[in-house]
Amino acid sequence: MPLAEPIVDLRSIDLFASVAKLGSIQKAAKLHQMTQPAVSMRISSLESVLGVKLLDRSSRGSTLTQTGSVVARWCDRILFEVDDLMIGCKTLAGSQKSEIKIASSLTIAEHYVPGWIASLKARFDKLSVSLKVVNSENVVELISSRAVDVGFIETSKAPSLGKATGCKTFSRDKLELVVAPSSPLARRKRPVVPNELASMALVVREFGSGTREVLESTLASQGLSLVVAAEMGSNTSIVQAAEAGLAPAVLSEMVVADSTSHGRLVRVPLDGIEFIRPLRVIWNKATMTEHTRFLIGLMLTNV
Repeated sequence: MPLAEPIVDLRSIDLFASVAKLGSIQKAAKLHQMTQPAVSMRISSLESVLGVKLLDRSSRGSTLTQTGSVVARWCDRILFEVDDLMIGCKTLAGSQKSEIKIASSLTIAEHYVPGWIASLKARFDKLSVSLKVVNSENVVELISSRAVDVGFIETSKAPSLGKATGCKTFSRDKLELVVAPSSPLARRKRPVVPNELASMALVVREFGSGTREVLESTLASQGLSLVVAAEMGSNTSIVQAAEAGLAPAVLSEMVVADSTSHGRLVRVPLDGIEFIRPLRVIWNKATMTEHTRFLIGLMLTNV
C-alpha cells in the first residue's frame, strides 16, 4: 500500500519527540547537537507537513498543544518500530551477540530481575547473561559508557541521558516508614507528619542509591532535610538494623513486605508526605539486540 502524502522525515520526528520529552526546544537542540533555530525550523516544517499545530511558542518557551501530546505518543511508537527494524536487520545479517549484560539497582534486582532472566533464558537457551547489582547512579554510568546493554533504575528524577539512550518507566514503587515492634512509633495512633519525619534519625542507604535519592528529594521539596542515624549499603542490612531497633527506616514496600507480614517490622502511616518513585529501564540504542528487545518488551507487558 503506497504511503500517504506528504511523507515526514524521521529526523524531524526524532527532534519533536525529544522536544516533547525534554520540555524545550533548547534542550532538544543541545541533545542533538544542533542550533535552536535549526530545531525550531524543523518542528515548523513538521507542523506544516502534518497540518497541525504541535507547539505553543511564547517568550517563556514552548509547550505542547493538546494535539502535540497525541502526536508525541505516535512519534514514540514510530521511533520504537524503527529501532525494531534495525534490530531485525542485524539479526538477519547474523550480527547478533550471544550475550546480554544487565545492570540493576538493588531493589529491582532482588524483586524483578530473576524472573525476567528466567524468561529470557527460556526464549534464548544458549544466551549468556551477566548481571551487575549496583546503585542507580552506577547503572546510569554503566549504560552511558556502554559497559552494559540494559539497566534498571529507581530514581525519582529522570536520569540525564544522551540521545543514544532509550528510557521507559515500567512501574512505580512506594517507600514506607517502618520501625521495630518495640518502638513507641509502632503503637502510635496518629500518622507521622513531614516535620516529625525530618526530625527522626533514620538508617538509610548510601549516596547514589535510588532509595536515598527519593527520600532526600521528597523531603527537600518540603524544605526539609534528612537526619542520618546510620548509612548502609544494602536493603537487607537496613531491614535487619530496623528490626533490631537501631532506628526507623524508609524502604520500598517490596523490601519490607516479608518483615511486616511476620511482625518483625511495623508500618507507620505518614500524612502530608508520600515517597513514590518510578522504576525505569534504560538501554543503549547503538547496542540494542534481539535479546535486549525481548527483555524490554517482556518487562513492559508483564510487570
